[in-house]
Amino acid sequence: PSVAELNPPGDKTTSDVPASPLYGAKPAAYKVQRRSAGVEPVSDRWQDVATAIETEETLVDQPKGTELEYRVMAINKAGVGQWSNKMRVVL
Repeated sequence: PSVAELNPPGDKTTSDVPASPLYGAKPAAYKVQRRSAGVEPVSDRWQDVATAIETEETLVDQPKGTELEYRVMAINKAGVGQWSNKMRVVL
């Protein structure tokens, strides 16, 4: 199994999770999506792989031996935030 770690707000890494979707409210959940890297065209081939209430989530049964991209979005009562920077990995 692989682990996708979602960094707390304010951490300035490439996997930075938006601090809040709208109006500075605390995130209630995070949506995690995945796609194969280099997919052409790159439009909307993202798959939902998890919804987490913590800033860390263990993802199981992820494809092995292929380059993947992951992204995260914060969700709260006001709505949804912007997608995080993409994280590219090979498992």
